[in-house]
Amino acid sequence: METITKITKDMMIADLVRKHPQSVDVMLKHGLHCFGCGVSLYETIEQGTLGHGMSEEQLNAILEDLNNMEPEEGRHQNAEEGFAVTEKAAAKAREFMQRDGKQEWGLRVGVSPGGCSGFTYVLDFEQGGTGEDMVFVQHGIKFFISKADMEHLGGSTLDYLETLQGAGFKIHNPNVKTSCGCGKSFR
Repeated sequence: METITKITKDMMIADLVRKHPQSVDVMLKHGLHCFGCGVSLYETIEQGTLGHGMSEEQLNAILEDLNNMEPEEGRHQNAEEGFAVTEKAAAKAREFMQRDGKQEWGLRVGVSPGGCSGFTYVLDFEQGGTGEDMVFVQHGIKFFISKADMEHLGGSTLDYLETLQGAGFKIHNPNVKTSCGCGKSFR
């Protein structure tokens, strides 16, 4: 079972959300939406609350609720299930890598704090992974996912869709509990 470490007003909002995704629900309950802001990477919980006109008492109430939140059960349950890539997604990745002269590279798949719901997906070409990565080779393409991001992506499938509304990579993620209206972020 995951234990919640002491959460203080000096913690960066993005770090809090990365370590404890369930903190998004607590912040939303208090009317704080800073986790979806690009500044959350550099803003402490205190800066986020006080900077948005909340009082010291409201900050203390948020911290109390954050420190009393339940650990997120089952958060690791899908990490061992892997990550699947459709043939179409691999073909598109290969096409883009060839176009950009990066044939020997791989595709980094990850999550980053941000967006209205808490996390956004990250896709980027990379020459090689790190010691913290899980490496998958599917359909002849190398994919890198950090072990931390795999907690959010375990059991997911990367696809490439072409519709009348547009085209792009799409991650079908069974771990998503909620997503925003625009479909760009999830929790």
